[in-house]
Formats: sequence, structure tokens, C-alpha cells
Amino acid sequence: MFGFMNKYEARLPEDELISEGAICSIGDLGNWYGFSWDKIPAREYSKAPSGWFDVAKLEGADLLVSGVARSEDGQRVIKVEFTPHYRKKNDLLRESDIIAELNAAGCVSAPQLLSKGELPIDSIRQALPGELACHLDSAGISTFRYLTMQYVKSASKVPLADILVAVLEQKSLGIYHGDVKPANLRFDDTRGVCILIDYDQATQLSTDVKKLNAEDYLKWCDDQDKLMYPPGSGTWRRHFKGLSQRLHVAPLLKSGAFNLAQTTPYKRQATTNTKTGVYHTIRHPIVFADGVRDLDDRSTLLDQVEFSEGETVLDVGCNAGLLVHYLAGRGCRPTGIELDPSIVVSAQMVANIIGVTASFFSQDLDEVATLEPFDTICLFSVIHHTSKLEENGRKIAAACKRILIECRLAEHGKKPYVDANGKVRWMKTSVWAYSNENALFTGLSKIFPGFTVEKRIGESGKGRILIEMKKILL
Repeated sequence: MFGFMNKYEARLPEDELISEGAICSIGDLGNWYGFSWDKIPAREYSKAPSGWFDVAKLEGADLLVSGVARSEDGQRVIKVEFTPHYRKKNDLLRESDIIAELNAAGCVSAPQLLSKGELPIDSIRQALPGELACHLDSAGISTFRYLTMQYVKSASKVPLADILVAVLEQKSLGIYHGDVKPANLRFDDTRGVCILIDYDQATQLSTDVKKLNAEDYLKWCDDQDKLMYPPGSGTWRRHFKGLSQRLHVAPLLKSGAFNLAQTTPYKRQATTNTKTGVYHTIRHPIVFADGVRDLDDRSTLLDQVEFSEGETVLDVGCNAGLLVHYLAGRGCRPTGIELDPSIVVSAQMVANIIGVTASFFSQDLDEVATLEPFDTICLFSVIHHTSKLEENGRKIAAACKRILIECRLAEHGKKPYVDANGKVRWMKTSVWAYSNENALFTGLSKIFPGFTVEKRIGESGKGRILIEMKKILL
């Protein structure tokens, strides 16, 4: 169930997970009329393999609160509110607004809202078992709110680090979930991301709370639980058997910041052939990563480069997004692409956490036919790590007006791949060796047809040179 120190994993209770095999009938997914649940007995928090009902007690009587079920194709979930729960902060309308807000902000750890609206009582009455249908008429209303979300196929366990980074991402986007417990977690194993569900206890955060570092925010969450529940109830950690602040949470923090290297996407990513496997060093009050490369040397040189407000810039081989963060700070509209899909997930979450507006995509430059147009394309110690150097040079030259490239006189590229046994290997890619800088400049003009070296900006460390190239105007 859990290990020691930062190895803690929360086990998601099987009876809280909708079965992968049994799927209820929801009928026409275009309008959601005619959906049905399996016949389920009316008892408090009733469940079935394909869905469940929440039946609360109010003054000794059963109160039908809500129902959840999956679509026939297994891709969507519908949640219907019959009566707002007297213990919940948010009704279904507010809950759907919160999810929509997170989606609009590009939140990685939130479920995807697909639709919301109202269902007529007749369609619901036909779907409910008789012992539950009687509750509808007593509600005295003719329509009921619903929302639909993309279904997340969940693994049975979720690492603590992935829970915490999800909480921190949503904090920076202004939302306190308010009810973190196993029943409200899903783990998207494909991406290695913890998804928080059920926002009926969520609240909007003030600017001051949004700015708290990781350690202080987790303490703030503890205080909120103590205010919300009776004395002695404990903190949110009470929901996770054996979870200790000292043994499990504290080791994930340093100087108030959260260690990104302990998350699943970071552990899975393969972007650098170094001992730790972490390339970019990130230093921020909320999150950190101890890598082998920072932006200190390059930022001084980049300060000499002119960027216009709103300039579109593509960072090829963006890794965790250090250069993208810098470009956003210069008023650009940056996009990052990276071969490894796991580091792309982390890059988007990190950008959301530190307040950078940017987009990240997993893309193999060797495999795409063309690139979308950008004003500037940045190639920082990356182009030689592709196999099709000349072909990729033509793609880049056709897609932009300016190139910022960092490279050495001699480069020997390598590219990761996964072998038949699932092990990461590194294969050789492109190689060049020039005797001097003039020869390098001539070679780069051949790799990027129609471009010429505009300026040698300076040396960025370890023999690397930062160069500005511009398209020749005919």
C-alpha cells in the first residue's frame, strides 16, 4: 500500500472506481436523454459496477442527491444533481464552472468538461430504479442539472508526489480542491498524472494564497480542514492510511519548494544521458528540480537579442521549459516541442504552477513533414540530436524568419529510443566538425537554406556559441 519516505502511494478503493468492464447504458450521447443506470438499491452512497447514487440522510429521511454513470462507449461520465447536498459548498452548476475555469487555464490535473445543462424529469424517472424514482417527485422541480466529463481510466494506485503536484498546479490556477481523498483521485497512467475530481467542496483562492510556496500552502490546506471539520478530525492526510507529514510529505520539500524529480513524468522522461536524468535546473519558491543545465549563462546573452511584443517563438527541444519561461517574460508568445512526452506533461504543469502562459507539445522533428510558421525558432544544443539534419534544416528554414541557434564547432548527437525490452537506449544521430567559426557559419547557412548569420551573440559555456541567423530578403 505504501513504502517509506517519498515512496508513499495512495491506494484507490476499488468500490470507488467504476469498473472497466461493466458500462451502463446512457443512450444518445448527443442530447443525453434516455440514459439509464443499472438497478441499484437505495442506500447511503450506493454503488454499482457501472455507476452509483449518493443518498444522504436529512432529518431521518433519505434524500437523493446525485448520480454518476458512464457512457456506452466508455469515454464519458455523466453526473446528475437531484438535490444540492446540504454539506457541500457548491452545487453542480458551480462545480462545472470551476472545472471549466481550470480547463480554460490549461490545467493538466483537472478532468475535461464536455458539456453541462439540464435533463427533464421524465427522462430521469425512466432511468431510475423504482425505489429511487419516488424521490424525484418530492423534489418539486421538472429539470435536473447535469455535467459530462471525459472518463479517465485510472490505475489502482497514485504516488503521493503526483497528488501534491496536482494540488499545487490547481493552487496556482486559483482553485483549492478542498476534498483530497482516495475517492476523489484518478491516476492517468498513460501520462503519469493525478487527476482531481469532484469539486463540490472547492473554493476560489485569493492572490496571496496563490503565491504561497509549496510548504506554506500545504500548511494552509491543513488549517482549512481543521476549520471545516469538527475538532480532532485531523487534516486531509487522515484519508490516506499511514501517510505521515514527517516521513512522506516533508522529504518531497526543500526550502519550501516541491521536488519535481519525484513525480511520475519526471521519473519516466528520458531527455538527457546524465546520472540523475534531469536536464533543466528549476529554481522557484513553489517547485524545484536539480538538473545539469540552467539559463544563467544564456540569459545574459539573450538579453542582447531583440524580441517584439507578441512575437511567436518556437523552442525545439524545450525540455522542462526554461527558455520558454524566459521568452514569456520578454513578452513573446512561446511554444515548446520536445521528443519525450513525459517531460512535456511536466513542462505544462510547471508553467501553470509558476504562472507562465505557454503551450507544450510532444513532437519528433525527424517525423514531421512541416512545422507551423513562427517568427523565430530557437535551436539550443538540439539540432544535431536529430537524425535528418539537412531535411530538418529545410523544414525550419521554411517555417520562420529568424533562427537562434546554440552549438559548438564540433557536435556529436544522440537520441533516445526504447528497445524491445522497454529499456531506454541512445543512438547516434548527426555529426559535424568545423575548423573555425567562419566555417561553422558557412555550414549553418547550408543547413538552413536562405538564411545567413546576422550576429555572433557570444559564448554560452562549454564551447557553445549563440548565433542569430536571419532569412535573406530577395
